Amino acid sequence: MVPMIVIHQSPTKTFVIIVPLISLLKDWECHLKNARIPYSVFRSGISDFYGSLLILTTVDLAVRREFSEAIGRSYALDGFGGIFINEVHDIFVSRDFYAYMQSLWGICTLSFPIVVMSSILSITIKRLLIAKLNLQTNAVIVH
Repeated sequence: MVPMIVIHQSPTKTFVIIVPLISLLKDWECHLKNARIPYSVFRSGISDFYGSLLILTTVDLAVRREFSEAIGRSYALDGFGGIFINEVHDIFVSRDFYAYMQSLWGICTLSFPIVVMSSILSITIKRLLIAKLNLQTNAVIVH
């Protein structure tokens, strides 16, 4: 629900939703289809977002250079709105998430919001998340 509200407020920007599992990607696709919200899935070999306003992808693809380059191209055209990372608590157990975050830090000179989502964060994990993701100290965590 949160991504849809944000996306609705910036209807000309491209937003990306990153999920750790293919099964979650399928869930997102099902919900978006049912809500009749247009989206694209970022797949290997794609080098651009091609004007799509909502992109779904998995962490294993988000760590690739072509993904970072697609964000850079979209940003250069003033068309990139931000990234949502679903089930971010998996960052601490997945090598792909760590690789993704290193990849994301490579484009951190660009200014766009990163929204992390999880329904199972303890206070300790929230603090660790802010530190590991290099989030601003005034990051807002809503649960």
